[in-house]
Amino acid sequence: MSFPFLWDTGTCDTVQWTGNTPNPFPGSLARNVGEVVGVFGAIDTTTRRPPHGYASTVRFDKLLKLERLVRHLKSPAWPQKVLGSIDKPKAEAGKVLFAEHCSSCHGKISSWAWLPWVDSFKSKLATIDAPDNLGTDRRAASLIKESTADTGILNGARKLLTVDHRYGPRESIEVITQDTVGRVLIGAVTEKRTPRNIANAVQLEGAGINETADRDKLMPGDVARDNAGTKILDLKYRTRPLNGIWATGPFLHNGSVPTLYDLLLPEGQRPKKFSVGSREFDPVKVGPVTTGGPGTAVLDTGLTGNSNKGHDYGASKLTDEQRWQLVEYMKTL
Repeated sequence: MSFPFLWDTGTCDTVQWTGNTPNPFPGSLARNVGEVVGVFGAIDTTTRRPPHGYASTVRFDKLLKLERLVRHLKSPAWPQKVLGSIDKPKAEAGKVLFAEHCSSCHGKISSWAWLPWVDSFKSKLATIDAPDNLGTDRRAASLIKESTADTGILNGARKLLTVDHRYGPRESIEVITQDTVGRVLIGAVTEKRTPRNIANAVQLEGAGINETADRDKLMPGDVARDNAGTKILDLKYRTRPLNGIWATGPFLHNGSVPTLYDLLLPEGQRPKKFSVGSREFDPVKVGPVTTGGPGTAVLDTGLTGNSNKGHDYGASKLTDEQRWQLVEYMKTL
């Protein structure tokens, strides 16, 4: 998976590649709590204040401060003095093509973006298969929607907001995450404090919730199914605003396409292998330089999760001149 850029995060209704996290308050706080607990936060599962919240080391005041700082990040403008001037006639022609092929999913951020806690970009959740036919690699979406894990210290505990439903030895990662984050939030409210040191505190790493699992058990099938084998959901990825898109390559959610020009090619003509890690920028194709060198590694699109297919939407039928026009226009975003 490729790290999403942070600017304009606060203007969007959802975040994460799959759009699985609502962004308006308190959604932004909840996702940040999840990140802290998953990385280095400590929680006390034995301290369950009504209605069964967890005391934790999460610094809510600092998370809110960080979120406010992220909200002020703005996308970078194409540095013409460094990377060359934009060809205005070509960019204008590309603008027309963008409106025809791209803008229905990648719209503009509303002028109301300056208002706090107001999402001004509505993400479209595009299905990988019909009806949207996004066609990109489904592994990341599949992992988020289908993965399970040993419950460890939560085994036998009562599930959040239930009377008699308890954790078994293995549960959905999505359920475990939502439950744990919810209890941490409840614990903060009922405790009226965020203690830095907790008696009987545990680090979740190695405690059964996020310990490294057997990859074959963690990696699910391509589509979620119930016990009877019936399909129960469609896998989707979230569209995003393209402000500053020129500075975010490699492209697609898994970073499998190195440049904007390559993304506009038919999928069969996109690079199958290329080097990542170079600090040099290609201002023509718009993306990182992909030749090997010190500190670089090879990305193989033939590996599981690395497919560079999909996200066509008519691009394969464009002329080469039209592709260069679109590239030129996306420099202006």
